[in-house]
Amino acid sequence: MKRTRAIVFLGPSLPREEARRLLDADFRPPARQGDVFHAITARPDAIVLIDGVFESAPSVWHHELLAAHASGIQLLGASSMGALRAAELPGVVTPVGEIARRFVSGAWNDDAHVALLHADAAQGFKPLTVPWVNVWATAQAARRSRILSAPQARALVTGAEAQFYQSRTWRSLFDALGWDAGLRQRVLASSVDLKAQDARACLKVASK
Repeated sequence: MKRTRAIVFLGPSLPREEARRLLDADFRPPARQGDVFHAITARPDAIVLIDGVFESAPSVWHHELLAAHASGIQLLGASSMGALRAAELPGVVTPVGEIARRFVSGAWNDDAHVALLHADAAQGFKPLTVPWVNVWATAQAARRSRILSAPQARALVTGAEAQFYQSRTWRSLFDALGWDAGLRQRVLASSVDLKAQDARACLKVASK
């Protein structure tokens, strides 16, 4: 049987069309329990775990990733579920990107930081809410460019922590803070999609 070069579990972190330009791979929906076990049967050289389900179905098991590792399959994790599993399974899942690095170091330890509400497969898993990690990255960028003061940047991040991930949007954050239209536009103009950045980085690593 011909080996599959890479299997990638990808959902809202990066549009699949863009991902395909970065890596020729077998792209599959966000991983759920049993999906990695099934992927092992395809004998891939690598499994790239970016997105996975959290509450809608059981999440991907650690045992699945350990089994893939034992089979000699390279495992890469980034952005979302991949970053979490990379932190939980050192030496098994190779972390890629800022989000994974911060979870691995212990700087972040809340799974909810990467959670978001998204559309279904028919709509390309389009993000419908904003994950905390992207708010954090945007606040840092806006602070560095002096769009936001240090207190405003902290208020944005704190506000994001206070809102449930399934209802957190830029509008809901700005409304809660009472920011005017001009400031909202400047912040959005410098917004950072950290999950997408890390997903791109991970796919580039897998392509080597």
